[in-house]
Amino acid sequence: MTISSNQILRLVILLPAALLLAACGTATGGSAPTTSAASPTANRSVATETPAAATAVPTNTAVAPTATFAPTETVPPTATTPPTPTISPTTTILPPLSGSGGGVLAYVSEKEGVPGIHIMNADGSDQRRQTDAFDAHPTWSPDGSQIAYSTRPSDIVAISVIDLASGEIRQLTDTERSPSAPDWSPDGQHFAMIFNPAHPGIDYELYLMGVGGSGFEQLTDSVGYQYFDNPDWSPDGSRLAFSADLEGNFDIYGSDADGSNAIQLTTNEADDRSPAWSPDGGKIAFESYRDGNWEIVVMNADGSGVQNISNTPDSREQWPSWSPDGGKIAFQTDRDGNWEIYVMNADGTNPQRLTDNDVKDSEPAWRPQL
Repeated sequence: MTISSNQILRLVILLPAALLLAACGTATGGSAPTTSAASPTANRSVATETPAAATAVPTNTAVAPTATFAPTETVPPTATTPPTPTISPTTTILPPLSGSGGGVLAYVSEKEGVPGIHIMNADGSDQRRQTDAFDAHPTWSPDGSQIAYSTRPSDIVAISVIDLASGEIRQLTDTERSPSAPDWSPDGQHFAMIFNPAHPGIDYELYLMGVGGSGFEQLTDSVGYQYFDNPDWSPDGSRLAFSADLEGNFDIYGSDADGSNAIQLTTNEADDRSPAWSPDGGKIAFESYRDGNWEIVVMNADGSGVQNISNTPDSREQWPSWSPDGGKIAFQTDRDGNWEIYVMNADGTNPQRLTDNDVKDSEPAWRPQL
């Protein structure tokens, strides 16, 4: 059979269309995309706990220093947090405090409905609010012109600084990992603090951070469920005291400023926390539950000569802070049925109440000698 040229032309035109229709007819729909949701990470809030009462231990028994973990090598910086924009001041700037009664104290008060940083003369007069954004842990700059503190302006915890002369507030960190409990170094260049960049709310380690909010440097590197808290610089800046839960309860430890040569200073079944160096570097005050309630205890810097100086079994005494001359210690107590700021002589005598509010006043910090 002979195929004409017209038939050949018709085949050339119809064949690609037939192939296209066949391909469309045999195509099938793809499977629906699957979705998965990561389980949210539970954040554990840092809260002051009230441990169960422990068997009383004589308070005049010297505690020998005991090394419990090998010095840790300084870990290279693991995080850098750029400074965030300046926050406008929230308070009216007032004339400087007179410093009557032995100096000036910063503290935390809930008089405005939320915890904020306040300042007052060390005799309790001229109380003034400085911040009001869920703030805590005040620490003074070495020249007494600024206060750094932990703050929670939103759903994160950050570190901020307020300049007392201008009222300007700078938020130094902006991270979901919650750096907290800053302590300003004597040379004014760093903060010692607690921080966990990997597992927020689980384990906190000691870190250094530059005063501009960058240059994070890890000082401790514990294994397992461990918790470091409340670092405090020695007056010469060569050592750090801190509390740590390494063996099921908090004890007081000391280390070099880079985290090395760490030794355990207290060995007690009850919690010892919130160490504070005396201005001459010879003693460390701290809060202890060793007598079945929180008391202010003082020991030599090597862990010997432990003495309960507050000795009030029916109330709680916490958060000691030395006066610049070393003659007095400020602290928080609920001995009047409400948390207030008190001051006493360094040997525990002559306690005097500085605040008298219906809300909680806590965490006193004495301004350095100007």
